[in-house]
Amino acid sequence: MTRRVAGDGRRRVRRALAALGTAAAAAVSSAAVGACAPSPRDAAGDTSGGTSGDTTRVATATTTPRVDSAAAAAAGSTDASPAAPRGTAATTPGASTAAAADTSTTPRPRVREAPGGLAVTLERRPCHGTCPVYRVSVRELTDGRAAVRYAGERNVARTGAATDTVGRAAVARLAAAVERADYFALPARYAFREPSCPAYATDAPVALTTVRRGTRAHGVEHDYGCAAAPETLTALEATIDSVARTARWVGRR
Repeated sequence: MTRRVAGDGRRRVRRALAALGTAAAAAVSSAAVGACAPSPRDAAGDTSGGTSGDTTRVATATTTPRVDSAAAAAAGSTDASPAAPRGTAATTPGASTAAAADTSTTPRPRVREAPGGLAVTLERRPCHGTCPVYRVSVRELTDGRAAVRYAGERNVARTGAATDTVGRAAVARLAAAVERADYFALPARYAFREPSCPAYATDAPVALTTVRRGTRAHGVEHDYGCAAAPETLTALEATIDSVARTARWVGRR
């Protein structure tokens, strides 16, 4: 009787241990499956908390696809400009501004002496006193203005070269003075012993002028000792000085 009771007890203990072993194995298996399966937080990409560090890393590595940074860069951001269609030139921001800047820096046509334009020179020569000695020219340009070139020699405030530009009104004024003097019809010389100079006084200054316009060109030597020279010639010489503003270089006399 005692042996049977003891045997029954041992069998119950073995069955209990077997049942306990099955439950423990099931629990271990369930824990392993739970560790491998992603949690809702991990599936959403949140790895900030909840489970232990190792479990979180395993779940994240298992369920989160790896994104290549080069592929992401190739895909572009949401504010990237769309690619231009084939056959259409891509528009670069600021291209129109650059084009405008290029047109604004286009060099202007070079201004030169006008072919056939008015060209006048005045040369005041030495005398026996302190007469100013200089030469000045006024030449019409292609834009309607005129270039002034001065060269002072002696008895002047400025010796050497100087240049300037005068406007269209000055050119018109000079052309009118040439017409009033009937310059191209004047004799070439008003000087001593010339037919154009019946009365003569010595030691007077001399002015030499030249005028070229179109196909006509002429020069006149004017000795101020010749009283027969027309006043319009003297007025033309004074107009050349006025248009070129030679007084600033010659000085007050």
